Amino acid sequence: MECKRKVGNDVVPLEPIYLNSAVLLAMLYLTSRFAYKVITALVVAFLLGVVLVCIARELFLEEPERVSTGTAESPRDARESSRRRSLLLFGHDRSGTTLLSKMFDSDSRVFGMYEPFWTTHWDMARPTFDEKVRLARDVLTGFLSCNFSASENGVDFLRTFRFRLDDGRSESHALTSKHFCNGTDECMDLSLHPNYTDWVCRNRYKYSVVKIATPRIPDTRIAGILPRLFEENPHTDIKAVHIVRDPRGNVHSRIKIEWLRDHPDPRFENSVKQLCDEVTPNVQHLNSLLPKYGDRIMIIRYKEIADDPVGIAKRLYKFAGFEISDEVLDWVKRSTTPSEKTLERELEHPYSHVRNATGNAERWRKDSPIERVRVIERVCEPLMRILGLEKMETLERN
Repeated sequence: MECKRKVGNDVVPLEPIYLNSAVLLAMLYLTSRFAYKVITALVVAFLLGVVLVCIARELFLEEPERVSTGTAESPRDARESSRRRSLLLFGHDRSGTTLLSKMFDSDSRVFGMYEPFWTTHWDMARPTFDEKVRLARDVLTGFLSCNFSASENGVDFLRTFRFRLDDGRSESHALTSKHFCNGTDECMDLSLHPNYTDWVCRNRYKYSVVKIATPRIPDTRIAGILPRLFEENPHTDIKAVHIVRDPRGNVHSRIKIEWLRDHPDPRFENSVKQLCDEVTPNVQHLNSLLPKYGDRIMIIRYKEIADDPVGIAKRLYKFAGFEISDEVLDWVKRSTTPSEKTLERELEHPYSHVRNATGNAERWRKDSPIERVRVIERVCEPLMRILGLEKMETLERN
């Protein structure tokens, strides 16, 4: 027995009809003779059983049937209208990636994931670089194309994510939403229902957004992921955004939260070199892809985000093909122009996305010792040249 029926252009659930029928028959039962009571009781039990099965199918088990609307579309129009729009954000820590990913996560239409590679078990039975890269692309395909069920790696991610919900490093409002959790701390084992997970992603969320940090990418090189991720998902309109920051500002931020020991610590120079050596090849690789994938790749600087957060939000949404809402714009304004009381509270949390954006990108100029700046400029000269950044002494002369 079916659970839904097409009426005109609408899909009507039949559970209320079954339930009403059961109630009417139950009333008939009270006024019937014994033989009719038996028959009526059996029919009522059957109808109630159908209602429970339909509810279970809708909530937990199966993808509801697709019903044609009868609207005439050309094959090309149908492909374009069904093509999902998704966005991949990546960059180094302390570069503005958290603010942007939290912005998208505040949008109820987004099936999002913050740092999925924290959850992924890179070294368990996957020792080779090629296998790690394959795993990374499969996990990203699960989110960006709503297709976890297509690979063992996608299903395995759903299993490991369930056991790492409380580690505080990987977050997904979508995977812990009412579609998968019962309102407490009890959530489904999504690895047992990958098709249902795919269906929720496609039908309950209009867009997909994933944020990954460069240090969690295999070998810290995006070349293993792009452009293969584009090519392997032809039915998804995937865009990629690389967020970069002036290494002098990035290092200053890391020192403030005690991720780095300051100059003249003997390890300072090597730490700075490692940072810039990880960013440089990714910028070079994306620049090499621009002739072919220029409409799918964007490089944004931290300074642009700090100088005009609302403008960058609108630009990103337009680039991804998303519709921006007033709620998202309000969220950006609250997060980048907080009240003094809110800012004072949030400054106690070094990983908070809430900050006063005004002048934040250039704060390193006032706070950084000149000796530290000179070391960074010397060690990171290749990256600064690619990004078109001038040395501090040159800027002071101008």
